Amino acid sequence: SITRGPNDRDYYELFGSLSSGSILESVIFEIETLADNAMQAAEAYRSDFKDVA
Repeated sequence: SITRGPNDRDYYELFGSLSSGSILESVIFEIETLADNAMQAAEAYRSDFKDVA
């Protein structure tokens, strides 16, 4: 989602969740999926990140 920050700038928020009751195989799959999604988002917004740094 896009959120307005305290300095009146827009921020992209990405989030995920894991269940502590899941079996290890499911947790590993979820962690791999979250990491892959984070990498894809970083690539998609790469040009926006350059303007902020």
